[in-house]
Amino acid sequence: MKNAFNLPLETGLRREVFLRLKYNDIQFDDKENPVLIKVENYKVNRILSNENGEKRYKYVPITLGLLRLLKELNYNKKIDSESFLIGEDESAKRETLMLFVSKAFSHFWSFTEVQKDLKLKHLRKTYLTSLVKHFGDKAGVISDHSDINVLKNHYVNKQQLITATKIFKVFDEEE
Repeated sequence: MKNAFNLPLETGLRREVFLRLKYNDIQFDDKENPVLIKVENYKVNRILSNENGEKRYKYVPITLGLLRLLKELNYNKKIDSESFLIGEDESAKRETLMLFVSKAFSHFWSFTEVQKDLKLKHLRKTYLTSLVKHFGDKAGVISDHSDINVLKNHYVNKQQLITATKIFKVFDEEE
């Protein structure tokens, strides 16, 4: 379960997407280092509903945290396999797993002492907030959102961004 909670936190993907990731979605550079995960953009493909069957994809960068998670999942032993990253041995349908993981997260969260009501979808918001915090308006390119305002209006936690300003300096110490 831990990996099922960490994957959306490290990728910012919706549950229908991160639970369908397979090892052969991982893309490598010329030195065989994992750099991206090619992900079908289910939401956009549903909206566009292309008659010609053409699908849109987005690419999730493999950050240090995501690489650590992939190593924990033994990706190097399963390169190019059709196995799912999460629940590879599970016989249940992916839709059933989506509900199970969501309910499991809510159940887990209820045991914490934190009063805030948190759902699995908030892990996506946490990732996207961090992306905006680190990359500003360029975050939309990385997350494959059509406009930075979509991120700012629907995903970004403004309190978290304001808290991040604690380390902000108008002038460097050398100046």
